[in-house]
Amino acid sequence: MISYVKFNKLRHKAIEDFIKINKKKLKYKNYDLEDILVRYLWIRLTNTENFYNIFNKKNEKYQIITCEDEIEYSFFKYLNKKHNLKKKIVKKKNIFFSIISYIKSYDIIIFILNLLKVNKVKSNFKDIDVLVYTNSERKFNLFYRIAKKCPKLNFGVVRDIEKYQENNKDNIFFINKKNFFNFEKNMNFNSVEYKFSNLFNVYENIIKFYKPKIIIVIEGDSVVHSVLAEIAKISAIKIYCLEWGLGPPYLNFNNYDKFDFKNYFKKYIFLSWGKKVVKYLNLRNQIKNYKIIGNPNFSFNLKKNSSKDILFALGPIYEFLWHSEDDIKKLLQFANWVGKRFPKKRIYVRPHNHMNQKYLSLIKNNTGNLNNIIINKFDDDFKKILDNISIVCTISSTLAYECISFGKIPFYINCYPNVRKNYKEIIEKKLGIFCNDYTSAKKKIIDLLSNTKTFNNLKKNINKRKKDYILCSGNDSINLLKKEIIKNF
Repeated sequence: MISYVKFNKLRHKAIEDFIKINKKKLKYKNYDLEDILVRYLWIRLTNTENFYNIFNKKNEKYQIITCEDEIEYSFFKYLNKKHNLKKKIVKKKNIFFSIISYIKSYDIIIFILNLLKVNKVKSNFKDIDVLVYTNSERKFNLFYRIAKKCPKLNFGVVRDIEKYQENNKDNIFFINKKNFFNFEKNMNFNSVEYKFSNLFNVYENIIKFYKPKIIIVIEGDSVVHSVLAEIAKISAIKIYCLEWGLGPPYLNFNNYDKFDFKNYFKKYIFLSWGKKVVKYLNLRNQIKNYKIIGNPNFSFNLKKNSSKDILFALGPIYEFLWHSEDDIKKLLQFANWVGKRFPKKRIYVRPHNHMNQKYLSLIKNNTGNLNNIIINKFDDDFKKILDNISIVCTISSTLAYECISFGKIPFYINCYPNVRKNYKEIIEKKLGIFCNDYTSAKKKIIDLLSNTKTFNNLKKNINKRKKDYILCSGNDSINLLKKEIIKNF
């Protein structure tokens, strides 16, 4: 299996070179497409099996690379030629799209939909104050709490998950982006700009129609975030980006991660959790304007407890990097071992929200039938769970870092070579425990759970330093965010 650093180095260099040779094509209207293409390639193409398989010279079944669209086709053709990989790069045939691409007047499709009242734009809340974009339920719940704190402002929300569309509530108005499609005619369907033109048209139309004063996104690393940032720049609208967890183990240099691309957050006013992240991004020249507002994700305060129960925070399953199925399996087997070794401790296992039946089967098959192992469901009371635990064990989940603000102890296990530097901040500042193998993890968890002095000293140090990483949490953070939003009106 390819190592994390080698994989990131390969994809970073591939994207950088591909953008360099296509520099002249990266324009649409007055918009610059470079940041958008970086995000598209980083998130979509280089997280696919195609990218991993194109460098696999041994297995014959990976000799044909099938591409979904023109950008993917061009990207893998370039890689194939540059590295002399001798693979066959082909486009996936899509008969329906081929027919549609020859229809000259796309507007007739929208006309018919509107005629049938499928895409009727609602006239209420025509002018909104704040436009927000979200692609997950957890992110929407955060926006909802922010909107409740600002009852005099109207929030327009574009949600990228169809099943979550719902009726307007309080001062929140849901925007159906389907109402704003306006396909361009006479475009080259094989061009880079065509790939993103529909996104630009949709969000241009939304912004012209609703006239927001500010835009807010979370995380800042999706293609839509970057499209909104480009439109905001041209339209002279402020756009804020809320941090989504950039602490350890992600605070390190020369990792060939997405933050090695130039000016990653410079088009946003970056709303950071703490001064350590701001210092890190400033040194990398990634931010220009910022505010430190803490972490608003949790809406509660926790009681002080003497419990040493453990939460195992699982990540998503990838075919490579740190979260292969085998990595998750080993972490679950360790959870099972801890449950047997300490039968009086409650062991909570929290799956990643990107889970499926295969993921749930993996958990069930590797945690045994111990009474003290509790599989956490997403509708469980998470505050109650956090009240009961003092240790968060994970490979690299952001949740372990978030829980530093509540004085919880992060316990990281990553068995890959050369990853110790990723956890440098945790090790040097004594913000938790890092293990590079499960043999040392077993020794350290025994020491932590058996040695009260070790446990208390670590908790004391975390509580002393936590505000450097996360200024505040929950309602305290949302109040700072509210102040920043309201000053625009």
